[in-house]
Amino acid sequence: MKRSAPDTLAWYAENAGRFFDDTIAVDLTPLHERFLALVPAGGHILDAGCGSGRDSKVFLERGYRVSAFDAAHQLAGLATSHLGQAVATRTFDDVDEVACYDGIWACASLLHLAAADIPGALQRLLVALKPGGEHHFLPHLCTAIAQADEIDLAVAFIKTTGMRLLLPDLRAVLGAQGDPPRQPTRVRILTSDHLDITDPEALRNTLGRRPTLAEFHRSGAGVPRVRQQYEGCHLRIAYLLIASL
Repeated sequence: MKRSAPDTLAWYAENAGRFFDDTIAVDLTPLHERFLALVPAGGHILDAGCGSGRDSKVFLERGYRVSAFDAAHQLAGLATSHLGQAVATRTFDDVDEVACYDGIWACASLLHLAAADIPGALQRLLVALKPGGEHHFLPHLCTAIAQADEIDLAVAFIKTTGMRLLLPDLRAVLGAQGDPPRQPTRVRILTSDHLDITDPEALRNTLGRRPTLAEFHRSGAGVPRVRQQYEGCHLRIAYLLIASL
């Protein structure tokens, strides 16, 4: 069952410590480098939905000014301690700044919003961004999807709201025609039920139907949950591989 916003906040209230421990040491250096290349040195960054404060810490250590918030009061408290500066408890609805930030980082946070709330949240973030900014990730990803012959996506979880941003491009290459005609692209997606975040609805929408039991067994979805240690960070992972689309 898909979580509503209150359900999501309740989950983070109950599991804030576990979430902090599981995410604080995850290394996103390649994504940080691509993002910071677009932000002026010493610029002001908004970490919107900062979670553990992991990314804000990196930005601060690189000499940027950072404002951070999270909707979960318990996580905001843990992030405050981690950063040594105040992290506000607020939501995307509370973002009312105008032309204030040189860059806005929203890592795995917008996906918690209901689909109907995403356009308004994006608009508020754009207003808060100083003029001259650019959308960094999604256009590049959509362009890559359109040009690819084979697509392998590996993600920790899938949310309906996030998958809706990519489904038109994925379905376009799956039924590729064009001029000259081209063969449909092979698409494979590796995901997990880590922290129970993946939406069953998102899996159905991705396949265009309910996955069959055979597909789940063939993919290894029935394997027991395992614990993997990565650079001192314990990640609980139970992978399932959606059959090639």
